Amino acid sequence: MRCFNILLFFLLTSSMLAQDIHFSMYDKSVSFSNPSLIASQENSYNLVIQRRSQWHSVTTPFNTACMSFSAKNIYKRFSYAITLLSDQAGDSRFATDGGSLSVAKSIKYRQNNISTGVQLGLYQRSISYDNLVFLQTEQIQNNDRFFLDFSLGVTMQTTLESNKEYLISISAYHLNKPNQSLTYSQKVFLPIKYVLYSTYLNKINTKTDFCPKLYASFQGASKEILVGFDFLYNLNDEFSLISSVQNRLNDAMV
Repeated sequence: MRCFNILLFFLLTSSMLAQDIHFSMYDKSVSFSNPSLIASQENSYNLVIQRRSQWHSVTTPFNTACMSFSAKNIYKRFSYAITLLSDQAGDSRFATDGGSLSVAKSIKYRQNNISTGVQLGLYQRSISYDNLVFLQTEQIQNNDRFFLDFSLGVTMQTTLESNKEYLISISAYHLNKPNQSLTYSQKVFLPIKYVLYSTYLNKINTKTDFCPKLYASFQGASKEILVGFDFLYNLNDEFSLISSVQNRLNDAMV
C-alpha cells in the first residue's frame, strides 16, 4: 500500500498541467504581463508590492507575495525591472520562489512608442512532506528543483490626440518550457503562456481619466479573459484616487 500511494502521487504529479500565479491587479506587476511594459510606465521609477491569500475556509491558505522595482529610460532608452516572487500552497508547502530581470528597449516612430522586452528568471520549486499523512511512517527527503525561465514581449503605445492614448502589447512566457517535475523519472514541462493586454486612455479633463482595458492569457488548457475599466481622479500633483472594475469572463467580478 505504501508503494502504491507513492506511485499514485508521482503519476498524478506527472500528468498535471502547471499554471502561472496571477494577480487581479495584473497591470501593477507588469513583469507578469509583458516585460516590455516597463518602458511605457508613467513614472521614471516604480516600486510595487503585492500580496494575495486564498482558500482560508477550505484548507491551508495559498499565499503569494511579489515585489518589483522598475526604472524607465535609464540609458539610451533602455528600461530595467527586478521582480521577486514567493508563492506557497497547501499543507505540503508547495513553493515557487525566485526572481527575474527584465530589460526593455523603446524607439520613437512618429506618434508611436514601440518597445521590445526580454525577461530572464531563476526559480526554485520545492515541496515538503512533513505535514502529509501516510499509512506508514516514512522518511522522505524534501524535493526541490531550480530552473531558468525565458520570456519575450512587445508593446506599441500610440498618441491619438493630446488627451487620448492607445496601448497594445503581446508577450510569450516560458519559451524554453522549463521542466517542473520534482521526480527524476518524469518530466512535466511548463506550457508557453501567451498574453494580450490593451488599454485606451481618455483624459476627460485635467483631473479625471477614464481607461477601458482588456487582458487575455492562454496557457495550455487554461485561459483567463478580463474586460473592465479604470477610473482615476487626481486630487493634486502628488496624489490620485484610482478605482477599477473588471469582469473575469465566465468566472467573477473584480
